[in-house]
Amino acid sequence: MPSGMFAANAAWLSIAAMAHNLLRAAGSLASLPLAKARAATIRRDLIAKVSHLHSNRQRLTAHVDRGLVSLRR
Repeated sequence: MPSGMFAANAAWLSIAAMAHNLLRAAGSLASLPLAKARAATIRRDLIAKVSHLHSNRQRLTAHVDRGLVSLRR
């Protein structure tokens, strides 16, 4: 998405690279099949399964769908 401004393009590219690296890291930490999966698969199988977050003063807890547990073989 070229904007005609070098700084805006550089910022967009940096954010896209960070998002890619974070998705790859999350997939690698989740399971072996997700370590080799594409970004869309990681979003569908890992990120979209998080149903809600609970937070108290000490800890943030993500409650996930039961289907995600089967991916951790």
